[in-house]
Amino acid sequence: MPRHVDHAARRRHVAATAAELVGTHGLDALTFRNVADAAGYSTTVVTHYFVDKRDLLLSTFREVADRLGARFDEADRRGGGLRACLEALLPLDAGRRTEWRLLTCFWGVAISDPEFAAEDAGHVRSAQERIKSLLRREHPDVVEVELDVVSRRLVTIVHGLGAQCALDPEHWSSTQQRRVLANELGTLLPGGVGALT
Repeated sequence: MPRHVDHAARRRHVAATAAELVGTHGLDALTFRNVADAAGYSTTVVTHYFVDKRDLLLSTFREVADRLGARFDEADRRGGGLRACLEALLPLDAGRRTEWRLLTCFWGVAISDPEFAAEDAGHVRSAQERIKSLLRREHPDVVEVELDVVSRRLVTIVHGLGAQCALDPEHWSSTQQRRVLANELGTLLPGGVGALT
């Protein structure tokens, strides 16, 4: 009997492998041959799931962006509060630093590619809405316009920390990232509710 192939799982595996390659070695490593070798498939398998290198890069971005969103949601489900949810997005370990290196590579392409830019914007706005929803639950007395400003600021802080750590990991240890985040959280909302933990 022919072996059943879970095509969705295989496609995700190829995208995750490509994300690891780009995050570790940069965009030059993103070739069908390199991805196929790293994933343990033939190039025919990779080309079955992805039209070209552009399609593959977009899928790697989605793979990493979805992981970040899932980590935020999991921290929220566990009741960790805003600080824990934001820390779930930061590159606090080697695996997450690799993800953020992939994101910074993707941004470089997105600057001149409207489709990639729109994809990134969608994920950033989704992150902002997650943060705003959590703020709204934790601080129901804060007006909506202030929640919007704070959620935008927090997305910017996370992106700044992530990008800096991707480019200069020795200077941005997990301790330093947490310290900067905690300091920012302590200054965000007026009226003494800035210590968002």
